[in-house]
Amino acid sequence: MTTTASHGMRKHRRILLVDDNPDIHRDFIKVLRLNEDDDELSAAAADLFDDIDGDDDDSNPPVALPVHEIDSAFQGQEALARVVAARAEGRPYAAAFVDMRMPPGWSGLRTIKEIWSVSPDLHIVICTAYTDHSWQDILDQLGATSRLLVVQKPFSSVEIQQAALALGDKYDLEKLINPGDDGTATDAGPDLPGAADVIMNHVAELLDNTSELPARAVEVANCIYRKAFALRGQLAALKTETGL
Repeated sequence: MTTTASHGMRKHRRILLVDDNPDIHRDFIKVLRLNEDDDELSAAAADLFDDIDGDDDDSNPPVALPVHEIDSAFQGQEALARVVAARAEGRPYAAAFVDMRMPPGWSGLRTIKEIWSVSPDLHIVICTAYTDHSWQDILDQLGATSRLLVVQKPFSSVEIQQAALALGDKYDLEKLINPGDDGTATDAGPDLPGAADVIMNHVAELLDNTSELPARAVEVANCIYRKAFALRGQLAALKTETGL
């Protein structure tokens, strides 16, 4: 199943949702800004996300977010097949949200290991309950990496939106540094340092409203900003060296 979230004028990004429960997929689609008028969907999302009441507030229209092309996989094996196919098409995923428990197939940790064996650059968000795995268990099996975030149920809708946004920006910046390492042909454009500036400015705007963001989302945003600042110098050197 593929769905496009149509808010925003930023570039399209592909996101993979991996969960054995179809209702969870509908909830995530709602939170990632799909423009639907569906009271039943809003009520279902409220059960998973702790800051949704199911009512729309017309006086506060949603902020424009990136356009997400959302694919669904209901078992780990299907998720792996989708990741392989996306890379073969030259349209890889920027991020994947993976549940920890997906009976009767692979666990979330097994799924992530298999995905990273074919797509080590894919950013992944683990969706877990407190009782699934400890942080130490996750580190022991997957290692310490900046390509991994953990969110615990019930989620904040802002937390999910921010994870998708921040990891998407991080993915775009990495593609500027290492174009084509996922099988795609990337046009870096005439102003590489300027691309880093765009990402830094975007994250800075988010950080201006830290009171509205969960602590983990603020931490991620600060990390992205620091990385963009450091990479800007590398991009400037690359521009000088290549004449781009």
